[in-house]
Amino acid sequence: MHVSPWDDNVLLAITVGHAYDYIYRIPQIHLMGMHWYHAHKHGASALQTAGGLAGTLEILPHSSYVLPTDWSTLWEHKSTILVFQHHMFTGMKARLTPAPAPTPAPAPEMMETKVEAEVGGMGFEGFEAFDYLNMNDQAGMYNKTSNGVGVLDEQSIWPSVQVFGQYDDIYTVNGGFQPRTGLPTTNDVYVYRFVNSGAFMTLELKPDYPEGECEMVMLSRDGMFHQQPLVRIRTVVLVTGSRAAIAIKCKSSMQGKLISWNVDQDPSRDKFLGSSVNGNRFRAHKLIFTTMVGNKDGDGPHDFPTSQPPFPRYMDDLISKDPAVDTFLHIGDEFGTKEVSFSSFMYVNGKPFKLDQPLLKLCKEEAYEIMISSTNEKNTRLNPHIYHHHIHPFQFQNNIDPSGETFRQGEWRDVAAAVQTTVDAEKPRIRWWLQDFAGPQVMHCHILPHEDMGMMTTYNVKDCTKGDRTDPDFWKDFDFPYPGYVPNIYKIGQDPTLTFGTQSQDDVLHHMETSGKTATTEAH
Repeated sequence: MHVSPWDDNVLLAITVGHAYDYIYRIPQIHLMGMHWYHAHKHGASALQTAGGLAGTLEILPHSSYVLPTDWSTLWEHKSTILVFQHHMFTGMKARLTPAPAPTPAPAPEMMETKVEAEVGGMGFEGFEAFDYLNMNDQAGMYNKTSNGVGVLDEQSIWPSVQVFGQYDDIYTVNGGFQPRTGLPTTNDVYVYRFVNSGAFMTLELKPDYPEGECEMVMLSRDGMFHQQPLVRIRTVVLVTGSRAAIAIKCKSSMQGKLISWNVDQDPSRDKFLGSSVNGNRFRAHKLIFTTMVGNKDGDGPHDFPTSQPPFPRYMDDLISKDPAVDTFLHIGDEFGTKEVSFSSFMYVNGKPFKLDQPLLKLCKEEAYEIMISSTNEKNTRLNPHIYHHHIHPFQFQNNIDPSGETFRQGEWRDVAAAVQTTVDAEKPRIRWWLQDFAGPQVMHCHILPHEDMGMMTTYNVKDCTKGDRTDPDFWKDFDFPYPGYVPNIYKIGQDPTLTFGTQSQDDVLHHMETSGKTATTEAH
């Protein structure tokens, strides 16, 4: 979400027996749309998110925002939210290759350990990485396959529980397995709003209606509307952490028929999403959910939206901007870094995560362009990583996928595949505005085990009107929002007083409201 990094503070360590009230001050200009939240304890994000600590957050429009009628009718009366969660009771290696039983089996212990040698090291106090490389060995979680032959080497439940077979690796939809939804009427437009809240899998959904009997368009991705004209699609691609709103319309000939939404691993997307055989693309079962089409024609809307919803200023189009003319736009950061690449050993640009060593130095109220990519000398296009940065959405600048299913030139996103290639023309180029907020902008691979093992960094966003941007000492510290800011982490059982440092919540909200920065607050 487009909120202060000090509200969206994922760098806190809230220890056992303590609690913290998150207060999100949503700017009035924040675009309406679908977002989500998940556990973000560095070192255990994947374990906790895959265990179900995730949910949706819908940003509703401010009273001053006017959504065109051909959009608002769909959003208010003809849409369904579907949240996909991945539950995996065997590890990836177990899915691919059975392994011999260990002798003797390790002790059933589960513990957080510092694994700096294995994952590149955290390099700062208060954070520990969960040892994913040895997690299942430590837990002693070994079991035979359903037919009694072989032993799987990466399981994540106790040996006494038998779940192997077709249900050991599943996606659920709103908590149900392969549920049935409804498409109430034919010849009407209906909207599905998807959220992929899984920890590490890309989900590709293709409805099996006969060609020409229905049609779909992409309305938005990652909570941000698409620009007109809308793109017709046949498959919905949801990398981990992404959202999508699609509109679907079926002809009268589909009345009373069942549509299956199946996993579609088209090899033509390998160049963007990695191997369809052994990459992070879900394939354990084909059917995800079904849709029953109604038995009558509806009363509209009968056509897909044609108007353009307005964008806030932090999403002003950047494709048309020229850095030679528009001096606010920079290619690369303030010190010339032009590419962010996920590399081997769970590094970003060849470096492990260290909180006090931000990768990019950026100025608030200006715009920047970088390329994003994955590099892996051992295998090409096998398993690209998933780029995600917090606070500010980014806009794709180049047209590397003419189908628009994985990337679309000009669309705004906050998560995307980082293509494995050495050819610059094939790498996604993104631009984004650094408006409204300074402070640490977190960036990480959204394949969450990778983030836990060090594939994470920060961008230091500074108010460059208050110092010399060419001076390296200027970038040593993050800008703080208020004097005396201290997160109020309190012991469970106490009656907390919600504060921001030395200021009360009411004082902070009054200050933000009078400066025109916020409309609402929400505590969790």
